[in-house]
Amino acid sequence: MTYFCLKCYKGFDENTTRYRIKSQQSKFLGFVHEKCYSEYTGKSLPEKQKDVKYLIPIDPKIFELGYQESQNKKGLFYKKCITGTAYLDFRNVGELPREMQIQEGAMHYYFDKPMTWKSRRVRNTQREILDKNNIKYRLSFHKQYSEEIGEFTIGEGDGYCKFCKKDFENEGVFCEKTCERMYFQKHVVLCEVCHSPITTDDEIFHHVEYFPEEIVSVHASCYQKIHKTMEHPDLRPPEGDSRKYYKKG
Repeated sequence: MTYFCLKCYKGFDENTTRYRIKSQQSKFLGFVHEKCYSEYTGKSLPEKQKDVKYLIPIDPKIFELGYQESQNKKGLFYKKCITGTAYLDFRNVGELPREMQIQEGAMHYYFDKPMTWKSRRVRNTQREILDKNNIKYRLSFHKQYSEEIGEFTIGEGDGYCKFCKKDFENEGVFCEKTCERMYFQKHVVLCEVCHSPITTDDEIFHHVEYFPEEIVSVHASCYQKIHKTMEHPDLRPPEGDSRKYYKKG
């Protein structure tokens, strides 16, 4: 379909800027040339809107690091890696206010199917490269939350032993059972009942003995098992000691 200017009645070619406005004679919406706008409406040309999707300043160093812009999505840069693809998204994405996005930098994410220990190693390496070159970036809330949870619960690794740092080049987090046991003894609080990690918001300090005092950490649900079932008699304090202890306090 060919459109014609409401002022000069000439058609528009592919490279001509046109403005959509309401006709003076009716409610019909038509177009005028940029040069005809002021004469037809009696108003100044409106300011061109900024592309808010491309709001975060781009550090030219990302090109030296191998990133290139997507042909389909302006502001999205990608880097093909040995396995998977790393992305830096400079558009207005995520739930953060724009001011915070500008301050914290582009959103970084990494995709590979399936994700393996090699994928996670490449992902971590790409983040280290960005850090080394002072490229500001952030993770999506979901990604950051899931990785923090994965960090606490050990989760999936990148082929390096979590305890001794040995490169064992395989799935898992520890190179052997000894390292797993040593890590938990040093870094993680385990429930005395089920022997699984305890988060701080689910930790209860339980008295096994009152005289002398002996306290262990248990999950809230495991605490109920100790006191309301007979499953763990070895963790129940002597009957009557509780009343004596708190009466004394």
